[in-house]
Amino acid sequence: GDTTMAFDVNSTYTMLQAIEQAYAPNTFFRDTFFPNVETFTTNYVLMDIQKGGRPLAPFVSRNGNTVNMQREGRKTNMYEPPILAPSRTINTKDVEMRGLGESIVSTKTPAERAMELRTRDLVDLQDMIVRRHEWECAQAMLFGKFDITGYAANGTAVVTDTVTYTDFTQKKTLSGADMWSNPTTATPRDVLQEAYQAISQNANLLPDYVVMNSKTATALLKCKQTQDFLLRPQANLNLMSIAPKVLSTSVTLFGVITELGNLPIYVYDAVYTDDAGTAQHFIPDGYVVMGISGRGKQLFAAITQLEGNGEFKTYASAFVPKVWDDIESNTKKLAVSSAMLPVPATYDDWYTLKVM
Repeated sequence: GDTTMAFDVNSTYTMLQAIEQAYAPNTFFRDTFFPNVETFTTNYVLMDIQKGGRPLAPFVSRNGNTVNMQREGRKTNMYEPPILAPSRTINTKDVEMRGLGESIVSTKTPAERAMELRTRDLVDLQDMIVRRHEWECAQAMLFGKFDITGYAANGTAVVTDTVTYTDFTQKKTLSGADMWSNPTTATPRDVLQEAYQAISQNANLLPDYVVMNSKTATALLKCKQTQDFLLRPQANLNLMSIAPKVLSTSVTLFGVITELGNLPIYVYDAVYTDDAGTAQHFIPDGYVVMGISGRGKQLFAAITQLEGNGEFKTYASAFVPKVWDDIESNTKKLAVSSAMLPVPATYDDWYTLKVM
């Protein structure tokens, strides 16, 4: 007999197990810098971002290209984030086919199998959203701006909003001899010290995280100035110690800058797939983010959706699942909706460097 047929569990599901193990989303930026969750009972969220003690609203433009952005956009602290709502269809064939860990002779009923598929699909859809949230958190800190593409609150039109934290000014791009790609002339210690001082003076708190990817960390290590400080003969003058310690699949504690209050350097190498299908690092080569952890927020707007009984219902929740039947095509559809905005506590909480 053709044994290959027996194992063709609809290729997607065959792959799922591997995916489940390998691609649980990495959420280092979100969990480190935006861990506080606030849900609203309205379709909009209220932001209170400070700089030097005064509230400063971000600039939001919808479907704006750079030309007419200024005209269409506005500064606001009341905002309706577009809704991310990835969906999936389950048809009867999926349900009749064997599930992942099932033996060929299966005792599972189609109903049990449908429930299992649904659970797995919901986790999958939620993961898609979570990866997008991590991307938004990283972009907010790297560039002070990010796009959110999703459905407008009325649920049909797809929109792209650009949220710009215009008052984020703690950033610096190195050039020429200062770049970390020039190991003999670069002065990484001075640059990191300057960022540290800016944050502690403006935010009145000490930064406790430095984040970069491994390529940037390698460049840091190769710089003559770094070597000089690492190789001090007297132990008591040790200004920096490098002893990498793997914390998870994509996060490594790279070392500690002793002279800056034992400031840890984390290497974050997680990747995501962009819209063109290319793998990209959440923190690209040559970027360094220094910041204060634990202060940013994820603001979730409520989701209003039409339920099976024909009534609209509003949910104040981070992730809202929905399952509905399409009788004509004999399928069930399933979606997870989320409307989130990452918001820093103040624009002074972090400093971004482009070092090469």
